[in-house]
Amino acid sequence: MSREPGSSCKKLEEYRRTLEQKVEEMALELREANKKLLEADRTKLDFLSVVSHELKTPLAAILGYAKILNKRLNEVIFPNVKSQNSKVDVSTGKVKNGLKTIISEGQRLTELINDLIAITTLCRRITFCDSGLVYSYCRDLNNNNCRKQVFKMMLDNISICNRLKLVC
Repeated sequence: MSREPGSSCKKLEEYRRTLEQKVEEMALELREANKKLLEADRTKLDFLSVVSHELKTPLAAILGYAKILNKRLNEVIFPNVKSQNSKVDVSTGKVKNGLKTIISEGQRLTELINDLIAITTLCRRITFCDSGLVYSYCRDLNNNNCRKQVFKMMLDNISICNRLKLVC
């Protein structure tokens, strides 16, 4: 039994076409899945941005009024409260400590919200390329060195940056 040389080539060509078709189908599926993931990521970033800005506005008012209240109590009210009653002294101390806590925790929360805003802003500038590297484009800063320093400072605080490449 001898094989025809042409039939082996035809089978090989048929396998090649089938394989190419499967690769194209899989690549299309991957592109579609990637598109859905990127859209979901954009939706997440939009949500985080809105939430962080919505939290920041009332927090600024709370923190501002707490600072005003603290200042007025310490400058006007507490110096004029002369009490022989230990309950008044205890209550005054609790009010002072409570206001200090409100102010310090408000400032801490403001910093967290600012970090969240900075990270979502940074993430909006990040795109993934085919090789899996991440590129960040930061065109709105004029000076290249300034751009690199700003983004390096931001990226130093993000744990996934071992795969990040900054392109300015």
